[in-house]
Amino acid sequence: MIADAGRELRAFCEPGRPLLVEQCVELLPRILGRRTGDERGKHRQRKGHPLQSYSAHRERQPYRSVADACAGETGCAGALAGIRREAPVSGPSTALGFPARVKYLTAVLLLASSAAAPAAAAPALELRAGDRICLVGNTFAERFQLFGYFESGLLAAFPDLELSVRNLAWSADETALRPRPLDFGAVDRHLEAQGADVVLLFYGANESFAGDEGLPAFRNDLGRLLRHVSKQLYNGAEPARIALVSPIPQQALPSGHGLDAAAVERRNVDLRTYAEAAEAVATENGVPFLGIFDGVAAALAGEPAPLTVNGVHLNEAGYWHASRVLLEALGAAAPGTVVASAEGGAGLEIRPPVLPPGPDGNPGRLRISVRDLAPGYYALRRGDQTLASASDGDWAKGLEVQETSAITALRETGDGLRRVVLHKSRLFFDRYRAVNGYYIYGGRKEPFGVHSFPPEMVRFDELVGELDDEAAALARSDEVWRLERVDR
Repeated sequence: MIADAGRELRAFCEPGRPLLVEQCVELLPRILGRRTGDERGKHRQRKGHPLQSYSAHRERQPYRSVADACAGETGCAGALAGIRREAPVSGPSTALGFPARVKYLTAVLLLASSAAAPAAAAPALELRAGDRICLVGNTFAERFQLFGYFESGLLAAFPDLELSVRNLAWSADETALRPRPLDFGAVDRHLEAQGADVVLLFYGANESFAGDEGLPAFRNDLGRLLRHVSKQLYNGAEPARIALVSPIPQQALPSGHGLDAAAVERRNVDLRTYAEAAEAVATENGVPFLGIFDGVAAALAGEPAPLTVNGVHLNEAGYWHASRVLLEALGAAAPGTVVASAEGGAGLEIRPPVLPPGPDGNPGRLRISVRDLAPGYYALRRGDQTLASASDGDWAKGLEVQETSAITALRETGDGLRRVVLHKSRLFFDRYRAVNGYYIYGGRKEPFGVHSFPPEMVRFDELVGELDDEAAALARSDEVWRLERVDR
């Protein structure tokens, strides 16, 4: 049993690196067959309103030390030694985003290392009906909400799932460093408040500035984070389904703007190295990995105009391309694309998606590809109206549907969907990152005088939920078209 505990602890942290007490509370009872006071085997009950969870920290009864936790276990004291308790940390949340002022332990593991079993390939991320998808991570993730292409594209690609998205990312976040205002609440607490079913994690770009020397710490911190998040029951019922998104490359701008080409090339070597390290850690932990580095690099190289504002942060057109690449990594067709299989038949019904706008607001277009048609000539019809016609070979290659009233209607709906998504994202940001947070979760969180803030926060949540419903309704197209064999 002690050998098993040692292996699990060794996998959880590198020798000599800080180990949070809260992490020990989670880990040690599980590996030593004990339970903490909050009954880990039971599903957590969701709070009635997320406002309370923003300002409250979960109370746990920490083990006094790893040695105390091992008391009574033969040989444990010899296997785990060098335990020390450090002074409380004041200020913002750190490491995995646990509340501020937590205590640290440093555990020096004296167990001999053993060969790790080969890691199985990471599974694909499963999306289910009604999923709440939360984004956490760095500036790249945070800025998705400014343009709405990813969320509107996601809803359009999976209209029957009625998904909803919450962007909890924070500029400059790293796997082991998440500074927040005092009493803002840990990332875990906000994920729980949102009832996250799926968590997309964006890390590696900021950490890559440490170069090769920072890789061991990055691998360790990232692995620890993935294991932690994948065990949490943010929705109160089951562990979160998670996926790790790779960093993206930096863009070389015209001379005189940003870093020179040689410096950008060096940065991209580091970024790719960290992307590959992230993929390896994800695979080791059985976490789906969404590798978008190469796809975004191709977009940066293929567009004559810059896709970034400074070489690092994408502009609107850049986020259109990044959203397309990320959606494809999630298994969705590219925006405005239908890919179907007739499986040897002579036709099929097609439900066209709404058309989000293209990059820089250009009109969205619809391209349909149908494989496995029986040999012949086929027409795409909307009632009595013929929208396109071609041979089975041309349909397999893909055809762009020409301008018609049907395309115009799909485009107008797509524009409306993105506008609703942008409105919802703005409202949620104002609620999640309120400028006057001191009155919501800080020193004046307890109402006095006119009790206005609690009901206002409730109304924010209601408005965001109503916009979720409106976006889901817009994403569902009522159009049904028919592809059928015709004479030439």
